[in-house]
Amino acid sequence: MNEKNQILLKIFGVGMGDTLTATPSIRKLSNIYSSKISIRSKYQSLFENNPYIENNFNLSDVIDESPYQVFSVFEQRSITESNQIRSLRKHHSCFTERSCAYDLGFDLTSDELQLDFFPTNNCIYNIKNLGNYICLHTTSNWKNRTWSQENWQKLSDNLCELGFNVVIIGKDYEEINFDKSICYKKCFIPLGGEKIINITNDGSSINDLWHIINNAKALVTL
Repeated sequence: MNEKNQILLKIFGVGMGDTLTATPSIRKLSNIYSSKISIRSKYQSLFENNPYIENNFNLSDVIDESPYQVFSVFEQRSITESNQIRSLRKHHSCFTERSCAYDLGFDLTSDELQLDFFPTNNCIYNIKNLGNYICLHTTSNWKNRTWSQENWQKLSDNLCELGFNVVIIGKDYEEINFDKSICYKKCFIPLGGEKIINITNDGSSINDLWHIINNAKALVTL
């Protein structure tokens, strides 16, 4: 592949989870073209160490795109009569992984839907000190995706009674929805003394979180 035929994929995912669902398409593009591809996204940390990626740019980076054939995902847009830009596809109506592929003109088979993340061996946590634990991702979200604090507390109490430690993961933040409304997301910290280990909002990386989840007995999330 000569320089003028390099592939650049621009990922316009708003959230970290949506952005990660582009990885099956990245893998497939790399295999189709028998070459690593370059990407631009909001979340560079998701793509570090990815063997299918040549250059890992941020969307805000100023780069020369002229050497590339440029593709994009999560940018299905149309112009309304009032000249407002709006999304054409509500990607939650299908597998988001397949929505990315549709943007690129192909589909993914059921055995191609696996997401890719390639962690390093480094982790800020001493996993052994956490004991026998289960992770709870207790964040609030949209109304139809939020479990009550009473339910989280009851689940946490039951897990502690069964002999597990409970590790609370997540991050408080504000997310701007597609309709420009703001969703305030906040993690609930159950009561439970020493068996409750709160690592929310501690500045850890997605790589650290991978190790926490990978060594847990289970993960409960929305």
